[in-house]
Amino acid sequence: MSPQSFSVAPGVAEALGRFTAPEPLGFGNVTAPVMFSAQFSGGRWGSGELKPYGPIDLLPGSRALQYAELVFEGLKAYCVGVAPWPNLFRPLDNWRRMVRSAERLAMQPVPVDLFLQGLDAVAGACAGIVPRCSSQALYLRPFLFGTEAGYQLRNSSSFRFMVIASPVGIYSNEPMRIAIERSDVRAAVGGIGAAKAAANYGAALRASAGAAARGYPMTLWLDAQEHRWIQELSGMNVFAVIGGELHTPALDGAILAGITRDSLLTLARHLGYTVHERRIALDELLAQVRSGECTELLACGTAAIVSPVAVLADVQGDEYRPQRVDDVACRLRQALLAIQERRAVDPFGWTRDVAPFAGLAGGNAPWHAHIYYAPDQHGRAQELQGRLRRLKDSGQSPVLRFIGELRDGKVGPHPCPQFEIHFTQEQLAAVRDIVRESGLTTLVHPLTYDDLADHTYLGTWVGTPIELDLSCMDPPGINQGFARFGRTDF
Repeated sequence: MSPQSFSVAPGVAEALGRFTAPEPLGFGNVTAPVMFSAQFSGGRWGSGELKPYGPIDLLPGSRALQYAELVFEGLKAYCVGVAPWPNLFRPLDNWRRMVRSAERLAMQPVPVDLFLQGLDAVAGACAGIVPRCSSQALYLRPFLFGTEAGYQLRNSSSFRFMVIASPVGIYSNEPMRIAIERSDVRAAVGGIGAAKAAANYGAALRASAGAAARGYPMTLWLDAQEHRWIQELSGMNVFAVIGGELHTPALDGAILAGITRDSLLTLARHLGYTVHERRIALDELLAQVRSGECTELLACGTAAIVSPVAVLADVQGDEYRPQRVDDVACRLRQALLAIQERRAVDPFGWTRDVAPFAGLAGGNAPWHAHIYYAPDQHGRAQELQGRLRRLKDSGQSPVLRFIGELRDGKVGPHPCPQFEIHFTQEQLAAVRDIVRESGLTTLVHPLTYDDLADHTYLGTWVGTPIELDLSCMDPPGINQGFARFGRTDF
């Protein structure tokens, strides 16, 4: 399956063009305007499709609804500052975990190329609406569910894989308040606790609702057999700083193997911390918090990255407060986020570029780049154009198919002096690298639009911000699109 073999349904460009993100973003409050879908039936996966976000057809008797036959993942696409294109964080690890989850529920695993294709299609199409500020991102939710209807207790023979998304901000601005759950059980060894299955989260809802009503938005879960050993929070893994060293519960078959958890273990060792994965008794930890031996508690997950813990509350109402809040947690969060957002060197090879989106055009369609320049940048534009022409004429590089002339006046809908180049999808990365060195503002997009809306909203900006003169643009609706991309999305 090739990276661009999915189809694009009508209405995708219009859905993207109509989308406006709210302020503040919050977390999970708004859904991205597109989604990806592929179906498994007759023993094979069909081609994927990118379509406008909306309702789906699902029979009431489907096993996803009747028997909770659904597994999912969560990860983020980042595009901070002047980054030219979004990047993902450890997507292959999400795929591997989704395969393990699917196999635990006897579901048909999603092939790796289809999984990545779905992420690339949604993140690539939404490149223009990925938040550009640090700690903001496009949250991606791949999920797999059984679509076959029936009441026999067996796995489905047909499945659907989908990817939806949400532009998100900071998960929480406050240190976490956590309630200890001593009665209900989230998962047991031998069950599905190690799978990222919808049923796991459903099992946590009663206790979570009760804790939230008491003022504790998160719940700490214990083992099913003895109700003694710490497992995890409802949606996050937990760490304790004891004697200056990091401790976290060892994976026991009931704890989800968090990708952020694994990243912190690796990163903490890299930063010089001693790390322990072991069984942690709740009463022992509470005593260590009281005595000051445990100085800090923190939680981690895709949504919050690393979140400090302010208080642990027991069922009798006793509260345990660590001496420090957001000390080690802050250092780990800042170090990990810098890697995720590519503001720091990634020594572990965790980040991956989103594949360039050419879905509207198909895999072999031409691409287009507009290089904009202010009047005082005319010399720099000439220098870049000359370099591109020499590369093209020498035959040493197949990058360019066409180089337009410098246009110093306002031409048609173009908001400022510019020139343009044409190239193929396969040459997109090379073109981006060459143009990026110039520092000139550039809009790159598939050459498939019928009007300006497509290349306004489906393009990605490269280079430094420039004040664009929008007075010559028509119709007025397009003015807003260029203003948003040109002034605030860098």
